[in-house]
Order: sequence, then structure tokens, then C-alpha cells
Amino acid sequence: MYRKLLQSALLTNVVFLLSVNGTGDQGERFISRPSILPSGLLSGTVTASLTTNPSDFQAPVVGCEAAEKNLVEKFDSNPIENIYLRPSNTRNATLVKVAIDVKNIPWIHENESQWKMELDFFQFWNDPRLAYSTEGCPGIQKFSLPNTDKIWKPDLFFPLNEDGFVHIVPQTNFLLWVAPNGDVTYSVRLTLIMECTGKGSMAGELLCPLIISSYRNPKDNLNIEWVKQNPVQIFWDRVTLSGYQIENVSTEETEHTIRVATYSYAVANFRFVNNMCSSRPGTSF
Repeated sequence: MYRKLLQSALLTNVVFLLSVNGTGDQGERFISRPSILPSGLLSGTVTASLTTNPSDFQAPVVGCEAAEKNLVEKFDSNPIENIYLRPSNTRNATLVKVAIDVKNIPWIHENESQWKMELDFFQFWNDPRLAYSTEGCPGIQKFSLPNTDKIWKPDLFFPLNEDGFVHIVPQTNFLLWVAPNGDVTYSVRLTLIMECTGKGSMAGELLCPLIISSYRNPKDNLNIEWVKQNPVQIFWDRVTLSGYQIENVSTEETEHTIRVATYSYAVANFRFVNNMCSSRPGTSF
């Protein structure tokens, strides 16, 4: 009985990690997530080899008993003293790198200047307070934490967002990985309804920016950058948008000054063209 339960658990882990790395889903065109990890942060792809005998299935090495014990003890008995204080390993602003995986764009309402997006929102940063020892398990590259309420997280938001929610079925859709040196990968699945702020120079052209910023930390405290490789990935086979096509997406980093301070902005500019007005053949959704 115990052997069957163990086999089932190992199989579940294999299937999950294959899905994360883009090899478990069929009929979709996308690049595996590890390709976007910024230099100096988490790297490498966790893989597993399938054999013909289910009893030979091996779970990828993503942790070990010693590392798990170390983390449990650290977060239960000695949590971060103040999770509201950003990492203080440098006098410079805390760097947070971001990326998005677009799972769907269901609609654009041109008259209401709104559009809807379903996405996975990735954030990467370093917090030396989360560093842990891998003694006894030197091969570990990252460890998964089951909750986010005991660590500092960037206070990022979407300034043009008008409505939205975090996906919570069957539970909150998030991942939180920590590397031994304190590198953090945090992702959450969101649905957003945002303002589409402008029309282009062509008939039927819409310019819809997705803006990411910090709400309370000005740029002197927190700086936001897109990851260098594949900052925006689109799952083309899932996009159900009709009437428009995505002509291109560009990213930029800028800043914006409001009444009290200047804030870092990461912007993804989505350019849509009405199918009836497109100047070139393209994929319609």
C-alpha cells in the first residue's frame, strides 16, 4: 500500500513539473519559462525521464529532507523580523525583474476603452534574509514555499487596471521558489480588465499599454525592469480575441512622477489592429 502511494506521489510531481516546463501540454506554442530567468537569478530546467516501468519513475531533485527541515525551522521559529521592510543588502534600490505569460485576451471593447487579459505574472528579486544552507544536499537549486505570508514581496500593481482578480480555484494559483542564495521567483495567475488608453495613427488601430509599478516605493527604493529574454510570452492557441489581431508587443522601462514621488514603470505596449483594417496578413483570434 505504501509503495503504491509513493508511486502516485512521484508521478504527480513529474506531471506537474513537465507542465511547468512546457512539455506537458500539447497543441500550444510557447517557450519554457526558465528561458526568461534573468542572469544571476534562478537558472536551469528541471527535467525528468519517463521509463516503461511505473515503479522506476523518479521525481526530479527539487529538495531533500535536510533542506526542508532547515526551511521549516527557519520560517516557524525565526521568521523575518519585519516582512514590510525591503531587502537591505544594498544602499541602492531593490531590483525587481518582471515577466508575463499571456494566457488569453478574451475581448477588447473599443467604445468603452477597455480590454481583458488572463496572465501569469512573474516577479524575480533577491532577499538575503531568505538564504539557506544546502549542507547535506549540495545539488539543490531551489525550494518551494507553501505560502507567502512570512516573506517580503514587492508591492507591485497595474495602474491602468479597472477590475480583476487572483485565480483561487481550487486554491490560490501561485508559485514561490527560493534559491539557496535568496533569489526568489514568485508567480501568480491573474485576470485583469484594464484601460486601453489610445488609438493609433491607422484606422482600426488600438494601443493598449500594460503598466507595472510600485504603489508605495518610489524609484529610489524599488526599481522595476523586464527580464531580458522573452519578457512577454503569448500562448497563441489559447487567445480567443475576435475582431482584432495583435500586430506587435514592445516593452520599455520608464518613470512617472505623481504628487509625492517618482516611480519606476515597466510598460508592455500591445498594438492591436481591427481585422477589417489590417495592412498585412496575420493570425486572427
